[in-house]
Amino acid sequence: SQSRYHVKTFSYSNDLACPVSTSMTKEWTNEDNKHFYEEVGPQGLMALSKDVGLAGGCDIAAIKPYWSNAKNILDVSAGFGRAVSALLQFGYAGQITAIERDAGFCRHMKHGVGEKIQVIQEDIRNLKLLDHKYDLILLLWSSIADFPASEQASIVKKIAALRSESGHIAIDTSPIGVFPPHAVAECGPQTYVIQAKHSVVRIYRPSQGEISRYAEQAGLQLVEMIPYKTDTNRDRILYIIG
Repeated sequence: SQSRYHVKTFSYSNDLACPVSTSMTKEWTNEDNKHFYEEVGPQGLMALSKDVGLAGGCDIAAIKPYWSNAKNILDVSAGFGRAVSALLQFGYAGQITAIERDAGFCRHMKHGVGEKIQVIQEDIRNLKLLDHKYDLILLLWSSIADFPASEQASIVKKIAALRSESGHIAIDTSPIGVFPPHAVAECGPQTYVIQAKHSVVRIYRPSQGEISRYAEQAGLQLVEMIPYKTDTNRDRILYIIG
């Protein structure tokens, strides 16, 4: 039997073995995921966010104590502006900066909430130091998991340089061994694959131990772990480092 899911140009089949098994056995980079987001676009990613229960901003609600008093917030890999929109809807009145490398997603954000936030089109891997330090930096949904294990520590270290002296970084991921309904392949307990018609995205979920190590390598520490459930009753974890 076969089950196929369609969201405009996005589709996946769960009747597959690891569709990219040869590429999963060798090193991959965040650059390899770029084509997936170009293909699904803002509308496809919005549909996915509803599917996994993040469209309503339950992750933002879970970390309200960290953003309610923050003077400014940096959303890294902001996508179509899901977290930014949730912050505004929940009444956050401080300065918001969103970083996103895809031009289509940046246009979508600017059209929707662009007058209320600063949108920077840039790959976080190439980002230079900004003019501001931020009280809260967000790495939500798959932002950290879009990077392989070999790149995650360097990303956290780069982002830590943008943090204010008393600021925090919120890193979101799903528990190891829990796979989303749209995963087409489970390539080990921490890695899975989502497939569009012409591209795939590879996901690596870091463990609590890895998050702690990333924090230590950036001169920080793990402050709090916040388990929460999405609006579709899926388990996720927010790690706060500072």
